Amino acid sequence: MKRQEFSIKIASTGDTFIVPANKTILDVLLENNIQQALQQNNIDLEDAIDLREIRNVSLANQLLKIRRKEKQARDRQLQMENIQMQTQSNTQAAQAAAQADVQKQQAMTQMEAQIEQVKSQLGMQKMQQEAELKKQLMQMEFQMNMQLK
Repeated sequence: MKRQEFSIKIASTGDTFIVPANKTILDVLLENNIQQALQQNNIDLEDAIDLREIRNVSLANQLLKIRRKEKQARDRQLQMENIQMQTQSNTQAAQAAAQADVQKQQAMTQMEAQIEQVKSQLGMQKMQQEAELKKQLMQMEFQMNMQLK
């Protein structure tokens, strides 16, 4: 007697599955589990291919559980590595910003020192010019006083 296609409804979930004539209910349920795991990114495509090649449905379901756990562990590890890399990147950025701030402060301090030095030089020049003008004024005054005598 040739088997025919039929449908089943899972009472606990309300899901309905069509079981082809060449498949068993367990085959259809396993394929559904594989599809859901792929859609939820719980397993890789390579895992799905490996699972479909296993003829023992019970063994395939056990392997599916193992592969899910392995993928979750890999994903957690990658997430931790990404967090560490981000933390390291943030730390480096903060250090670079702090170093730039220190360099900016050093440049400002150096510029202020140069400005003070220029002010000092200008003050000295002003005093020298004033002294020269006073000297000339005193000489002119002396010469005038000599002429008046």
